[in-house]
Amino acid sequence: MRTRPPAPATDYDMDRKPKLQQSSPPAAADHFWLASLAQQQIHGSAETTDLEPGQSLNTRVALPAEVLYKAVIDDGSSQHLVWKIRDMSMTGAYVEMDVSQLHEGKVVELLLRYSFRGRMIQHRLPAKVVRIQLNGAGLRLSYLEPQTFRDLLALLYGK
Repeated sequence: MRTRPPAPATDYDMDRKPKLQQSSPPAAADHFWLASLAQQQIHGSAETTDLEPGQSLNTRVALPAEVLYKAVIDDGSSQHLVWKIRDMSMTGAYVEMDVSQLHEGKVVELLLRYSFRGRMIQHRLPAKVVRIQLNGAGLRLSYLEPQTFRDLLALLYGK
């Protein structure tokens, strides 16, 4: 009696075609460079690589003292005056304000108006409340329009 050789140990889908191998997720360092490359492609420049050594788009900084700003949190049903932006990065901010009507997970907009380098600038920054404390809230910024990205990069990191 003739026997078949054993089939190779390959996973098959329903049509008996070999399944594609799943690649492992990129390492954290690879993720940073992929994000940096994506930002360069979106904005057509190498702005994200012009940061100081050890600095990233997540580096939180205080707004420059000479910048006068007005900030408001819009939660869809009402607007709340921000007393002070304690620190900010390209991915988030901590704002001092009355937090009695906010809760973690709430989607809001940070309305930011400021004068910088002789220009009056106004942006609506979509964000999510990720932390509530007695005198303020931590916000995670979501997608930034290309012009908003460039303006915040210049404001925060002087680029």
